[in-house]
Amino acid sequence: MNQHEEAATLAKGIARLYEEAGLLESGIFTTEAQWRELLEHPHQGRVGLVSFYKLRASAPDTDRSKSGVSELAGKEYFDLVNPLCEQYGVKDAYYGVAMCNWIGTQNIKWDFVSISELPSVQALVSLMSHPDFIRICSIRVKTLERHQSVVVQLL
Repeated sequence: MNQHEEAATLAKGIARLYEEAGLLESGIFTTEAQWRELLEHPHQGRVGLVSFYKLRASAPDTDRSKSGVSELAGKEYFDLVNPLCEQYGVKDAYYGVAMCNWIGTQNIKWDFVSISELPSVQALVSLMSHPDFIRICSIRVKTLERHQSVVVQLL
């Protein structure tokens, strides 16, 4: 099996895990095509993950600080996700409240932005396909209206 076939098989398997957990229809999780694109990328070094978060409208008066997000998402989510992130070498570089859209015409008002560093694409894939990570993602679905991330090759 060549690299593209391996990537396609792995992408299909990971997407199926999210589908079986009922998470794909939320629109805030990685699709099979996105998994495949990531897995076929030749980069072997550190990667960055730039993430944008839009909270559900059901929490309009939520404290927009990091502690406010923790409170909204629930202690359970962070108690479960933080050890997994540590296990896979995730380092949070920046976390902040979005002030305003600055460049571009897309009219999405993001609430939070985070920038994280991971040791490799494989670390990201291992974290995101971990059964415990997938299990706790249902909490994220309840908290977020929209979530978008970009994986960045760190130079």
